[in-house]
Amino acid sequence: MAFADERPPLRPWKIVGSVVAVSAIFGVVCGLLWAFLAPTEQFVVVEPGVGAALTGESLHRFDSLALLVCCALVGGVVLPVTLWAWTGVRGPVLYMGLFVGAGVGSAAMLGVGVLVAGLVHPRPDDPASGTVVALAPGMESLLVLLVQPLVASLVVLLLAAMNPHDNLRFTPVTDHEADTDLGVQSNGPERA
Repeated sequence: MAFADERPPLRPWKIVGSVVAVSAIFGVVCGLLWAFLAPTEQFVVVEPGVGAALTGESLHRFDSLALLVCCALVGGVVLPVTLWAWTGVRGPVLYMGLFVGAGVGSAAMLGVGVLVAGLVHPRPDDPASGTVVALAPGMESLLVLLVQPLVASLVVLLLAAMNPHDNLRFTPVTDHEADTDLGVQSNGPERA
């Protein structure tokens, strides 16, 4: 018994485009989530245009970075595992789409997150001296963009290593193998 696929195969650019689009949408959703969850950093205005961070507030820069890394880790695990179920396209094209999509998704997450956080927590215009001002979370390191593609690559490597089939999909079963799997022994041609 052999598997026959009657549908025409998908073009590689459609596979890559679909995976990149799903990753970008996931990145936008995570960026929106990060914009509302990331803590603001509070400063006291010392003189016009100059602020001093309050005690412990500088730690929020790490908190916002850690939240974004956690979102990237979730995307790096969830997207490959979910897309691995698309058995008809497993292989290098799906991996290429996942890798490029993870990069695009990370960039979308960072861009949308910083933009929306700036809109949610606007910078005050010329605050008076002595007032406490909350500044929108930002990103100090662009290395966060590497987290999701690297984690996605590791997950795809693990999924491919655990797959028992050489072609990462299904191995066709011959009639003889199916008979032996069912316990039917063939002793040769039957004689009347």
